Amino acid sequence: MYETVLFPTDGEKASERAAEDAVETAAAHDAELHVLHVVDDATVEVLTEAGGVPREEIVSSLEEEGQTAVDEVADEAREEGIDTETAVLGGKPDEVIVEYAEEKDTDVVVMGTEEQPSEYREILGSVTESVLRKTGNRVLVVKTEAEVEG
Repeated sequence: MYETVLFPTDGEKASERAAEDAVETAAAHDAELHVLHVVDDATVEVLTEAGGVPREEIVSSLEEEGQTAVDEVADEAREEGIDTETAVLGGKPDEVIVEYAEEKDTDVVVMGTEEQPSEYREILGSVTESVLRKTGNRVLVVKTEAEVEG
């Protein structure tokens, strides 16, 4: 049913949980797994404006973190015998994910999301929700409960 699975990761808790589903989905369908991390342009701008560190260093650091995140998932998938491709790209995460899914002709996108209070979503939104609205692909959403501090 699926020949190509896309798993975008930000390396956070919700992505870690969804990684298991992405690897299992690819293994179950003998599909190729694409693991993608997007360095968010908006994050780069905020950190650059905060000052103290040159933009190039910020981008390099965020790319390294992203590469670590995709490599962890790719290593796990390869141990399961899954053909895997990785990419670290820059841009607006939801747009890059949708474009990548179209370019690679992926059959399903597996994404994690952490449950957040409604006020949080109203202010910041969700990359997963935006991808759901913009893509024509099937999307498997793996929910993770938010950790409550205190």
